[in-house]
Amino acid sequence: MYTDNYIKMCEQAEEIQKAWKKKRYDYAYCEETKLVKLCCDISFWETRIDLIWLPILEQLIEMINAYSNYERVNRFYDFVHLDADEYGYNEWCEFVNNSSMNELWLAFVMHEKYHKIWTGEKWKEVVKKMPKQQTLKL
Repeated sequence: MYTDNYIKMCEQAEEIQKAWKKKRYDYAYCEETKLVKLCCDISFWETRIDLIWLPILEQLIEMINAYSNYERVNRFYDFVHLDADEYGYNEWCEFVNNSSMNELWLAFVMHEKYHKIWTGEKWKEVVKKMPKQQTLKL
């Protein structure tokens, strides 16, 4: 269900981990037991600091503030087709073609909310490019 790469991406997505408010039925990873579903009394898990939250796709989608699902989907489409110069064309195409939807949506959330991209090893901050100024020719 969750790839090793997704677990690594989640572990290093510090902003998302810090924002996690543990809820019943969340998924998490810990070295001791591997995948954990928080089913039992949530207070049992509250004190655990070794858990890595693994948001499900629905939780990732909800992290994108938008007026409608249509807007979310359009923004995701634009992200997948973004200017490859930000990543390097070959690396970006490889990432898009070989990633799970969870990996793509996590990358989208990190890009939209925190201006970071996944390098394959870590999250790297990027400066959003400003649109080119158009000048009128008289």
